[in-house]
Amino acid sequence: MHRASAPVRASTRRLLSCSLSRPLSQHLRWFEAVPAPVTPSQIVLRKGAAQKLNSLQASKQDSVLKLMVNSGGCSGYSYDFSLVQKPEDSDVVVERDGARLAVDKVSLAFLEECEVDYVEEMIRASFQVVKNKLADSKCGCGSSFSVGF
Repeated sequence: MHRASAPVRASTRRLLSCSLSRPLSQHLRWFEAVPAPVTPSQIVLRKGAAQKLNSLQASKQDSVLKLMVNSGGCSGYSYDFSLVQKPEDSDVVVERDGARLAVDKVSLAFLEECEVDYVEEMIRASFQVVKNKLADSKCGCGSSFSVGF
């Protein structure tokens, strides 16, 4: 006897049609329950990034550079940097020479032996992830990458 397939629930339909432009933390809420051990080698704030961040923090007191990995970009995932007033309680904060970089726990799953620097090029100057062991490939602009898991 052939059984008819059950109709798709509305909650499942919403889950399947969720926007890929939202941060990963909104897609993977369950992931926050998994402890993400952070080792000193997992995230490194390079000297140039620390110097630039300190100059920015002088004008914006107590600001922190926040790094998030979002779904999207030409390679599947993208790095998103922003200045925030205060890191979330669950964020991991890395310091160098007084400069602070905050990373949410969901994004940590996509970063291994990660190095953040301030890169000045002819067409732009920005904070960039210049090294990430988990990135299989990245686009030319350096803000989008793919992972193999």
